[in-house]
Amino acid sequence: MVLAPSDREARSADWIGGACRQVAAALDADGLAYVLAAPVPRRTIARALVREGLSAQGRVLHHPSIEASELLLPLERRTLTGAAGRLLPPGARRRSIALALGTPGIAVGLGAMHREVGLIVRRPGARRLAGWLDQDGQAPQVAAIQTRWRADRTTSAVHLTGADGVSPAVVKVVLHGADAASAACAEAETLAKLGPAARAAGAAVPAASPVARGTAGPALRLELIGGTAVARVLAHHPGRAAGILEGLTRWLSAWGRSTARQRVLDRRLLDGWVLGPLARLSAELGDPGYAEWLGARCADLEGREVPVVASHNDLTMVNVFVQQDGTLGVIDWESAGAEGLPLGDFCYAAVDLAAARDHYRDRAAAFERCFGPARAPAAAAEWLPQLRRAVELPQGYATLAFHACWLQHADNERRKRSPGEPLPFLGHARRAAALRLEL
Repeated sequence: MVLAPSDREARSADWIGGACRQVAAALDADGLAYVLAAPVPRRTIARALVREGLSAQGRVLHHPSIEASELLLPLERRTLTGAAGRLLPPGARRRSIALALGTPGIAVGLGAMHREVGLIVRRPGARRLAGWLDQDGQAPQVAAIQTRWRADRTTSAVHLTGADGVSPAVVKVVLHGADAASAACAEAETLAKLGPAARAAGAAVPAASPVARGTAGPALRLELIGGTAVARVLAHHPGRAAGILEGLTRWLSAWGRSTARQRVLDRRLLDGWVLGPLARLSAELGDPGYAEWLGARCADLEGREVPVVASHNDLTMVNVFVQQDGTLGVIDWESAGAEGLPLGDFCYAAVDLAAARDHYRDRAAAFERCFGPARAPAAAAEWLPQLRRAVELPQGYATLAFHACWLQHADNERRKRSPGEPLPFLGHARRAAALRLEL
């Protein structure tokens, strides 16, 4: 149950008393009441609920705000320090507040004063929260809940912390937009199929296993890999971008070489990878001649044998980690597949890495730095020959793969984003159309 008074209701003692009595009367034995209110009425509500026989059992920090929650951090010192350092943006004010909230002697004061805090209230003796996450007698605590809101699917990642304060795993739960059981099983199967070759090529990849949730269907438990997300590394050390790009190139070359197999590039594949996205986006690309230009390249390759490779399809620098020994780790494999066009993962990752180096201030400029006519001598485009040598590509196929990368991501973005959300990949597809880069 959520108790969230408006400003007017929060000033009414009668409203607060009545609402608290309703919560106390209706809350199940193992239920949870969550109080979202400004600091002063939050304390008043907490006292009223205690008088009704309930118990305040913890506070939760919302990041970046209660109105736009993406991350929930339980305010407990043991879980907070590691979770805040791993998940909050570098230098964020929220991180400083969160770490202070976990300091003895300060926690109660700041927790009571901070407006972006929710209060958990339960019945005495209620079953432990998130007890369904226990495995083999272990009882990890929830360190954070991270939610990705999308028009087609909402997924929450429950970050766990063991008794030693180390986060051992993440449990992903699909909240809407897809059958939870099939989504959990699909990603587990993808990791089982693609993980061994990805690891052999030199990247750390999490192991996955389903977790039962009673009648709600399974979630997916992912054993955490170590290290720090590249987006966080570059925020503090932008000079490491070149070395990370080189490491990504080596890994993708080795992974592509080990997973490559020949396929006839028939009309069905061309429609799925290139022509279908092109048709759906043509009105927004702003270049009427681009469809004819790219269609001619499809016609040249149709019916020929070409190599396809395993693809991650979401190599943002939030999903790529750098471990202490310099090894890269890769998470979030729900979009991965066994057959994709070569070069797509690299192009996506290179532009995202360039954007991350600049704190994602200008994604258009990141694309230009990687593939534009005025690109720097060490730009991403200079690594493409190494990737092409790893998997021998027929004439014109690299060009097709480059343009298909941006069309596919722009088409996917259009389908998943809610109205009004930014569409950076549509911008990349427009730049690729204007550039008409030949590889």
